Amino acid sequence: MRVCKLLFGIVLIVLLAKVPVLGQKERTQYPPFLSNSFFSINLGYIQFPFSSDALTPGYTAENIKVYHTAIRVNLGHQFNKHLTAQISYMRPFEWVHYENINGDDSRHSVWMNLGTASLKYRQPVAKKFSVYAETGLAIVTRGGFKTDTYAVNDATYPTIMLGTGLHYHLSNNWDLLASFVYSPPNNKEFQPETYLLTGGFSYYFRPLSEEKVKKSNESPYIFQRNLFQIGYTTNALGFGPNRFFTHRRGYFGIPIFWEGNVYVQDGLTIAYQRNIFRGYKIFSFDLGGSFSYIRTEINHDKSIALSIYPVAKFWFLRTKGADFYACYSVPGPTFISRRYMDDLDTGGKFTFQDFMGIGGMVGQQRHLNFEIKIVHYSNGNVLPYNEGVAVPLTFCLGYAY
Repeated sequence: MRVCKLLFGIVLIVLLAKVPVLGQKERTQYPPFLSNSFFSINLGYIQFPFSSDALTPGYTAENIKVYHTAIRVNLGHQFNKHLTAQISYMRPFEWVHYENINGDDSRHSVWMNLGTASLKYRQPVAKKFSVYAETGLAIVTRGGFKTDTYAVNDATYPTIMLGTGLHYHLSNNWDLLASFVYSPPNNKEFQPETYLLTGGFSYYFRPLSEEKVKKSNESPYIFQRNLFQIGYTTNALGFGPNRFFTHRRGYFGIPIFWEGNVYVQDGLTIAYQRNIFRGYKIFSFDLGGSFSYIRTEINHDKSIALSIYPVAKFWFLRTKGADFYACYSVPGPTFISRRYMDDLDTGGKFTFQDFMGIGGMVGQQRHLNFEIKIVHYSNGNVLPYNEGVAVPLTFCLGYAY
């Protein structure tokens, strides 16, 4: 069975290597799927009035704390000046807490988030202003808690979402926006209604001008089209980098990545990346596929992960003999062969792969590659269980052409 999975992973990488770059000769114009696409980051206020109604019979709480600071992240595509499709992820920064359940003098968290797929109709009302209406499907996911038995049950269910908002057009690429989202209550799951009021920005990948494309085409810097890598993972140097880039209680960290509760001891990775866009000097964007084998620290549980992922590279140093970059990838849809690792429930066999690292291309034609990265697997709380997998330093060697 493992041999079959290995062969499947190799076939996946080979097929990805044969994908054409959508008719682009120089890769200096955005491909069609990226052109007029956008991402948005929004911060604001969330209200979901959790109460004792969510407790199962026989349980009481001395206090219930609902925290209201929230984030909404959108990825989408604008078809024309009126119609947009997008997917969104919404959650509070801090989970709801039920305190002193049946006198246990403890604090218990109930986490909840919404994943949505929606259509927006946008109507200009002034030179720089437009209003919009939004509707679509929402998946509400709640992770409860138990003492002897479940005091608040887990829940995952589909529902509708309704929204409205205002765009302020800053430039061809940037919008400021204010938005309001509503999701109705679900009495069967004892889930209250959700209101979310946020403000933020959107960045649009507009087709580049002929001048910018021409400048990038004349770039003296090398962006190889294909990259094959082999990597080895080891916990010999610990999980310091994973924790440094994660906000976790008890550790100082920069909150731009994630750690996890399942710790990997070692592993192997085979990966392929295909460059689909390059700028003049600093930025490039790839699509990749990987086959990974990991083994956990405690029970030495073995698992296979097959991933497809985007990766952004920022080339921060160019020298005569080598070029150096920082890379960041999120979220790569992944099949992972084992759900329970080190007796922890990671949620399911569908998950996401994220990684970040630094690397370089060496040689006159930049054929030789090295890279050091940390990796994280989790389902992003779209399932009630999400322990997350922390993969320590992975050392990669590669060949580019």
